[in-house]
Amino acid sequence: MAHPRHFFSTKRWRAMLSNDPYKKRLCLVAVDEAHWISHWGYAMKKGEMAFRKWFSRINEIRSIVGKVPLIALTATATTSTRLKIMRSLEMKSPTLIMDSANRDNKTYAVQVITPDPAQTFKTLVQELKEHKGLTERTIIYCQTIKVTTFLYSFFMSELGDDMYIDNSGDPKKRTVEMFHSRIDDLNRDHILESMGEPNGSVRVLIATIAYGMGIDCKNVKTVLHYGPSYNLETYLQESGRAGRSNHEMCKSVVLYSSLMMKHCSEEIKSYVRESSTCRRKILLKNFDVDLEKLPAAEPAHNCCDFCKKNCKCQGDCCDFVFFKSLFTDIQEGPTDCLSREVSDAQRANLRQKLHYLKKALRGQYLRRVRLENVPMFTPAKLSGAFGDLHVEQVLSNCEKIFTVTDIFKFVDIWNLSVALEVLFTFGQVFCDVDVCEPVEEPEHNDTSEFADLDIFDFDIEDSVLAGIQEEMFYTAEDSLFAPNEEESGSDVE
Repeated sequence: MAHPRHFFSTKRWRAMLSNDPYKKRLCLVAVDEAHWISHWGYAMKKGEMAFRKWFSRINEIRSIVGKVPLIALTATATTSTRLKIMRSLEMKSPTLIMDSANRDNKTYAVQVITPDPAQTFKTLVQELKEHKGLTERTIIYCQTIKVTTFLYSFFMSELGDDMYIDNSGDPKKRTVEMFHSRIDDLNRDHILESMGEPNGSVRVLIATIAYGMGIDCKNVKTVLHYGPSYNLETYLQESGRAGRSNHEMCKSVVLYSSLMMKHCSEEIKSYVRESSTCRRKILLKNFDVDLEKLPAAEPAHNCCDFCKKNCKCQGDCCDFVFFKSLFTDIQEGPTDCLSREVSDAQRANLRQKLHYLKKALRGQYLRRVRLENVPMFTPAKLSGAFGDLHVEQVLSNCEKIFTVTDIFKFVDIWNLSVALEVLFTFGQVFCDVDVCEPVEEPEHNDTSEFADLDIFDFDIEDSVLAGIQEEMFYTAEDSLFAPNEEESGSDVE
């Protein structure tokens, strides 16, 4: 086993592969995790460099070793990814062996959230305080290391001494842990060991995509995504952490706002925002699953949040909750079915008021900088709370905005006070919204600070394209290989 770079970038390895005694003994070339050829081997945007350019040159092995059979293995590849793999590896009419990606024991849902983690996770915090080591095991996937650290700090603050399974204060008995590529080896080993035990002390794991390849986890009942995965393949892999140990029903819930989808693929955006079709079918149609042969879930809420609308498990209704938060009652209103006609005069009036709001918020920020000695940011960061982009997003979706939930759903805002101001503006223009929604200001002021820091912007250190560590692919002889990049990649189911 070796990294493609070693095989194709050095004369030594090429000479070994083309050596006659070696070629005579070589019976098969296996390309594992073949979906990374598509994700890493080619530039994501025109003019950019590929993250792992050697992945797109694996086909060169055919000219080196001759007519040796080649097999490509992957657990989660969409139709388009599979075609890219076959083209890249020059596979002509290959034999395809595929299994269904459907998991009958998993139910899918999405929920809009506010910037305040206390509203989102208050119920989970309470369960940890009451049940400690008996709390159902949950994984919370985050998009970046910054978000992971922020969320972990929130749980630490809320739980205090209740963060342990007993009163010992032993770090190895914490019920909440975080996992990313920069944690120390001792903590990493402890988390992996605990998650590999059905009754391990870690009950809630907050993690980046680094918690992926080759990892064994037991008794995970719920997988939450605090912001969607980058694409459907990654989402399917990460959600697959739940329900591995047994066939009990488990849940996969995406918690999101519009800002959290800033760097996601169009496929995952469509999956999250769709509200008129079975969510399971939206997911599985991308993996060549025969939707006509999908068994009907009984009761219907065991399928997804859309199918729950037709569930009658309580006689004439269904009270199943995918993930309980203080925001649940607000967001489960019938706003998906609401729409208004907007006249040109109303649109012009709304635009004028939104631009006034933009200037007022900027002035408010400048006053805060002057009076409280708050660090000054660049103009781009200064306008980040509510700028021209947000004005256009509001105007593009003004027919569908009736609640704070709708604002977080359609507009790249991560500041509750700004969202409430926008909703108040809608009340002035349309007079058909409730501007007195039961939404409180966040108790944690650092959430507004994070809006300025733009914690959902991926960078080279914690993006979805940097998580599998390269030393996993090479031997001690190749220790001069390029330094580690972090935080992306995933595993095989």
